[in-house]
Amino acid sequence: MSDPKRKSPGPRRIPVPWWALTLAGGGVGFGVAEWPGAVFGALLGFFAWKLR
Repeated sequence: MSDPKRKSPGPRRIPVPWWALTLAGGGVGFGVAEWPGAVFGALLGFFAWKLR
């Protein structure tokens, strides 16, 4: 039997620095809507990193 107090291991997180998600979001945003999209995408990428 397994120990009921022990949690099953969740999905492994890959350590991603904040600037990587910010740059990725900015790059995708720039590809979609140029500079306004780059700013918006970079903000979304940063907040996605903060909330992970």
